[in-house]
Amino acid sequence: MEGIDLMKYVEKSQQEYLDYRARLEHLADELARLRKQRLATENTAQRAGKQWREMFKESLGKAGDEVRRLQAEEHAMTGELEQLDELIAELEPQVEAQRVRTAGCRAAYLDKLKQARQQHDCEHLEASAEELLSSESARPFLAALSGRLASSEREFLDESGGLLVSMGYDAPMEAGWYASIAQFPNDDQPRLRKELAIRENQMIAEIVRRHLPEAEAAERPAILEPIERLGCEAPEGSFKSGLSVRKRLQEIEEGKLDDSPDPRGSAWGESMATMRSLHLANARA
Repeated sequence: MEGIDLMKYVEKSQQEYLDYRARLEHLADELARLRKQRLATENTAQRAGKQWREMFKESLGKAGDEVRRLQAEEHAMTGELEQLDELIAELEPQVEAQRVRTAGCRAAYLDKLKQARQQHDCEHLEASAEELLSSESARPFLAALSGRLASSEREFLDESGGLLVSMGYDAPMEAGWYASIAQFPNDDQPRLRKELAIRENQMIAEIVRRHLPEAEAAERPAILEPIERLGCEAPEGSFKSGLSVRKRLQEIEEGKLDDSPDPRGSAWGESMATMRSLHLANARA
């Protein structure tokens, strides 16, 4: 995308991603809080139920005030559990949908970030090369390189000379060498120049590579450093296209969250996904 400043697109995409992620983080924290509250409530209900049953057994069936108090506490906690389950079932699809939207937004942000980093690295390399090669100290190197390129053309033609002669070409010689590609038929010059350019580029690359230092992390503006993914976000690369995002959001709308077993145990007999689907269906009825 030459001529386009990709930095501003990165900034806009990054802010959009951060806004989506902030909402996801808030929703995920609320869901975690509700689940923690549910676990504590369930433990309280189980503890109260166990206590009043033991007391009722020890008192030979006499339901004293403490038994009734613990029994009432168990019932209250059981009702609280039902309310918490409703809240959790209502919030889970919101969290999952926001996780999907955030993942899609992050994928778009990372794509723009990749393009902007490539643009920055190319421009930085070109600017550095311009500064170096236009300096006085670079003149001997450039002169030597220019001379080497001039002779490389003759070497290339000389190596190809036998084949060219066998094909009927009678290009002029100069000091025992074929003079230049320009002496050959116009139809063949583009191919010869392309082959020569490949040869010369390989030579220059080998010279430069021999002097490259150990690989170092490129210095880039902070905006071009990727933002670390939060634990509440979807795994990297989960939703790379808008189509995959829309498909997953449709599934969530239909009540398809996941197939993980219910944390309350197999005795409940249904997966979490099935229970949520039933809740959503009842809510819409």
